[in-house]
Amino acid sequence: PAVFDNGYVYASNQQPSNSSGASECLQVWVNPTTNDHMTLASPGLQWAQEHGYVKTSDCIAWIFKQPPSMQTVKAKLGDAATSYAQELLQSILNA
Repeated sequence: PAVFDNGYVYASNQQPSNSSGASECLQVWVNPTTNDHMTLASPGLQWAQEHGYVKTSDCIAWIFKQPPSMQTVKAKLGDAATSYAQELLQSILNA
């Protein structure tokens, strides 16, 4: 995940194991009159529509307003590290 001061960004939809709720779709919107672009999630959709912005893409990422639990983060990182180690070992054995 990418970690920012106001949220966490993921490449795919995440289902947390704590009370932070499901991740929200991050979209790109443009105002064709001013050629202004913005990325936003559901809290800003109504404002964007009311001010002449149109959606240019579906979800480009998924965000949490609250961090997932450390247990969830450790489980995801552990799975990735294990998979990488297995692939690395397999490539060494096949060499």
